[in-house]
Amino acid sequence: MNRPKVEEFEFLEEYTETLEIYCDQLENKYSKLLDDVHDYRHEVQSMKVTVRNLCTHFGVDNEEELMKIYMPDGKGK
Repeated sequence: MNRPKVEEFEFLEEYTETLEIYCDQLENKYSKLLDDVHDYRHEVQSMKVTVRNLCTHFGVDNEEELMKIYMPDGKGK
């Protein structure tokens, strides 16, 4: 998807229509990108909350201590 160049069009109306389509495509891609970023941030936040809750449940202070509970042989790294 490349930006249309005015030199490639004989009539300004054609260029305007093509430019509007191009802008709609960009807006759609931008919207999808923002949705992906939002989903990723939500997933990361959920994982942090889960780790925090597990630490509280098992009475440990950090993720490393939690790993020792789940993977006592050290194969988690």
